[in-house]
Amino acid sequence: MVKNNLGIFILCIAFCAKSQTNFQLNYNSTFSGRNILFSSSKDINTKYEIGAGLRINLHNINGKLAHPDDQFNTYKKRLFMTQPINYFGISGFVNRQIFSNSKTIKPYIFYDLQASYSGTRNRFFLPYDVAIDGTILYKEHIQFWGPFTWVEQNIGFGFKANLFDNLYLNQRMGLGSAFILGYEKQLLDKYFNWFAWNFSTLFTIGLEYRLGSKTE
Repeated sequence: MVKNNLGIFILCIAFCAKSQTNFQLNYNSTFSGRNILFSSSKDINTKYEIGAGLRINLHNINGKLAHPDDQFNTYKKRLFMTQPINYFGISGFVNRQIFSNSKTIKPYIFYDLQASYSGTRNRFFLPYDVAIDGTILYKEHIQFWGPFTWVEQNIGFGFKANLFDNLYLNQRMGLGSAFILGYEKQLLDKYFNWFAWNFSTLFTIGLEYRLGSKTE
């Protein structure tokens, strides 16, 4: 059994070394919040690349526990983790190289799918009294909703810039939609609050290492 597993492992290493395999470490800003993405991809041919990875969700922003704004958004930038499973998600993507055959800069268009399971943390300031001089007094309210299944899909434009040897800078920006699936009885919509959607954006920056010879 050990010899068989070792043989399979060696074959996998040889296959990866012979073909074009890429490993990425990226920072993402998405509709739901921020995350770090560890992923691996394969160049199918000179134009197409397909990959998948593990998403690690983050919710600390400038020392705060959650969102940095006081807008009355229910879901946007409100993903908040309370259980270990909430910190993890999955990702898949397809890149298609365009415009250039340059060895240094490789622009591409992409489709990106990310999914997580987590609730939200929402902060509201609501009026609760009026002072003698007529000033309206507000009180802070903290509300936790969910958990929900978050499915974020984006298409957009990106590029890879060769830094040295097989190390690349990877950056991309996209637009798309975010689906939030899950029932929360405290939300106002009693009939359709098992599903909500919003327009989304995606910004990614990170590093990529290419295992094997560099592509032309």
